[in-house]
Amino acid sequence: MFSNLTPESNQRPGNDPIFALSEEARSKIANGERVIDATLGCLFDDRGQLLVVNAWDQVAAEIHPSMVAGYAPISGVQKFNHAIIEDTFSDFQHLKQISVSSATPGGTGAVTSSIVNFLEPGETLVSPHLYWGPYSTISSLNGRRLLTYQTFTPDLNFNLEGLEQAVHKTSKENKRVLTVINSPCNNPTGYSLSPSEWDGVGDILSNASNTARNSLIIDLAYFKFGPKNNHWLSVVEKICDDVQVLIAWSGSKSFTRYGARVGGIIALNRDAGSREKLKRAFSYSSRGTWSNCNHMGQFIATKLITDDRYKKQVNIERNAIIDLLQDRVDVFNVQAQKYNLVYPRYEGGFFVTVFCKDPQDVAKRMRDKNVYLIPVKDGVRVGLCSVASKDIPELVEVLNNSL
Repeated sequence: MFSNLTPESNQRPGNDPIFALSEEARSKIANGERVIDATLGCLFDDRGQLLVVNAWDQVAAEIHPSMVAGYAPISGVQKFNHAIIEDTFSDFQHLKQISVSSATPGGTGAVTSSIVNFLEPGETLVSPHLYWGPYSTISSLNGRRLLTYQTFTPDLNFNLEGLEQAVHKTSKENKRVLTVINSPCNNPTGYSLSPSEWDGVGDILSNASNTARNSLIIDLAYFKFGPKNNHWLSVVEKICDDVQVLIAWSGSKSFTRYGARVGGIIALNRDAGSREKLKRAFSYSSRGTWSNCNHMGQFIATKLITDDRYKKQVNIERNAIIDLLQDRVDVFNVQAQKYNLVYPRYEGGFFVTVFCKDPQDVAKRMRDKNVYLIPVKDGVRVGLCSVASKDIPELVEVLNNSL
């Protein structure tokens, strides 16, 4: 036997561990076992059925195949690119005017485009140590490094001092620094930065721009489900003279269409010439990786964002989903506090992380009782997005007994 894989590729892990655990749970369910599956970041209703925004299908039914069967432009459909800027910046008109965007396959594509365009090989992405796993995968695959800092202070606030130290260290070693912030409703912790914490992030990155070219990517995968607080936009407006701000926009969660792979990268720059260079850079990296993005998905998402009739329906459906999620958050908080479980502030979103020793062992003991969670650093991630409210007390009890 022989392998012509490169040494790096020869050592790659196989299936993503989250999907592997989810498949194991689904296999048990298919065999008739009762399982509480809190693994994947997909919304399920209390009957265990995948939740979908039906307005998406209504638009799809009106589309003639000839409208979307052809290739979409490399950078994305122009109306789609304008629509995601509108969707992101709301009433902040000035930010819309200084933004450019490009279609990507989900938020993952936006993160990839950020890493390959704003870090040279060998340079470093700065992230909290509790982060979405593909940040590391994308960095490694593209020859970039990942530096993490402790996510929380001992009193479970966001660790601004840790961020500052990591950015300072990287600024001294590299010409460029790219920092990622996934808020609101961080994956895996569920944490949303407070206004004062956003101010702190902005100050740290602005100050660091004196020693290196600093960029910030804000991963907005869950922003439709977080606390209704737009202070982060004020921070973006304040720092965009010093910091290259990037936004990873995703339709996967906001329209519950995970398989459509609809996303986009948004970049802000006050200089028109720089904005044109950003557009060209995004287009070039798109062509060299995924090429074109889902034409039909862009068409539908544009309609749902810009057409008043569909926009109203989406808001009604999404608000019902948010209410369902909030019920689960409330039940979890009551039950978790009953057992004095340790976890960060949890106000909404798909996930929460409960801190514990030996997360792998805790998750294994829970699997033996047919309760599936995801072990992460320092804890276990609970995907309440897929757990019925009535099952949360049992989940928390099993978790407490497994610690």
